[in-house]
Amino acid sequence: MIVLSCHNLVKDFLVAGKQTRVINGVSCQFEQGEFVSVMGPSGSGKSTFLYLLSGIEKKTSGSVQILGKEIDQYNEKEISKLRSSDISFIFQAYNLIPNFTVYENVITPLLIGKKKVNEQDVDNVLASVGLKKYKNSPVTMLSGGEQQRVAIARALITKPKILFADEATGNLDSKTVVAVMKLLQKINELTNITIIHVTHSEKCALYGHRILNMLDGKIISDRKVTNRL
Repeated sequence: MIVLSCHNLVKDFLVAGKQTRVINGVSCQFEQGEFVSVMGPSGSGKSTFLYLLSGIEKKTSGSVQILGKEIDQYNEKEISKLRSSDISFIFQAYNLIPNFTVYENVITPLLIGKKKVNEQDVDNVLASVGLKKYKNSPVTMLSGGEQQRVAIARALITKPKILFADEATGNLDSKTVVAVMKLLQKINELTNITIIHVTHSEKCALYGHRILNMLDGKIISDRKVTNRL
């Protein structure tokens, strides 16, 4: 089942008084349970592509469909609700609240979405990322890798159908990168969640099922991974 697609997607930005095309006529689709890596050099448009697919950035033209509905058919309130339930984000910089505990950070999306906090769900998601024993610890006491695991737990607490990850391992050492990528792979296999992961790393990309390569705002290749890590 296709959960996300775009057709002839275009995004222009005004840079130094000139219109600059960052995404140039991209068309692709993503199926439920796919783990797709998006690669490309800096400036290729891969992060902008991710933000357009999620509705964080508004497209200039073209079509984006999330869960069978054209993105233009969602009003601002509906888009906010969508981002607090059916789709989630993991960022390179973690974006945790520093004076909160692990538990408080994880339940933040539920509070924003005015949803009931199920303590068993919190315990389960913390256990899935190996952080249950740190539940009441300040996030500032954790390592970078552990903080990224908190960010993953926070993204999963709403039980989303699509998980976007923007350079989720960019700030981590090589050993922790492997641990986080294996964790994302495990989550994908156990929950059948669709994961779309932007990365500079060919090695990280090999944890997915497909690799999209971008250059100058276009997808220049779309290939299946034959030897997954």
